[in-house]
Amino acid sequence: MVGIIALAVMGLLLYGKIKKWMNERKRTKRVDKAHEACEIDGCPTIFVSIASYRDPECAKTMFDCFENANKPFRVYIGVCCQDAHGDPHPLETYQKLAKHKGSHDFSDQIRIMRMDADDAMGPMHARSKIEQLYRNETYYLIVDSHTRFKPDWDVDCIAQLKRCEQESRRAVLTSLPMDFTFADYHGSLPSRWNPSDQHTPMYTRNGLFAFS
Repeated sequence: MVGIIALAVMGLLLYGKIKKWMNERKRTKRVDKAHEACEIDGCPTIFVSIASYRDPECAKTMFDCFENANKPFRVYIGVCCQDAHGDPHPLETYQKLAKHKGSHDFSDQIRIMRMDADDAMGPMHARSKIEQLYRNETYYLIVDSHTRFKPDWDVDCIAQLKRCEQESRRAVLTSLPMDFTFADYHGSLPSRWNPSDQHTPMYTRNGLFAFS
């Protein structure tokens, strides 16, 4: 009996190690593929501006931004985090989420400035502060801190903006995106963009505007 229990325990430990190895292998392949894609086209960069006022969805927004980008290594996020004492840090929450989902951790591409919630002066003031985090990326996208992205949003945004630039070099993409709904608020991500929707596809699910 003791031998059977010991074998069962060893089997569980081995299964855990194999599963961890397989997840790491998938993550490595995804990272290599993203690097390769960036090398092919020179990969123009995108800066994503997020003003967050005590928003628990901020970390999920950052995760979804990278997760649904076709070339996440070109994406850089700047956050003005207006929080209070005891509020979870969005970067730490993002890191835990990426680890839990078995996704690559893009923390090195996230820039955060923190501000006491009592000192907040509205979203436009916060967005102006985020300008300090901008590092001359090629494109600039402003979204809410509770946003979900459609797959390949980065490729689609740039492609449509380039079509607009045939008429004007100062073209701006703007939209009033569709709402998203929560399938389960207990730790899971809200429902994603559905290709079968009979609506005009939006590049972000609750964003503001993008421009070059």
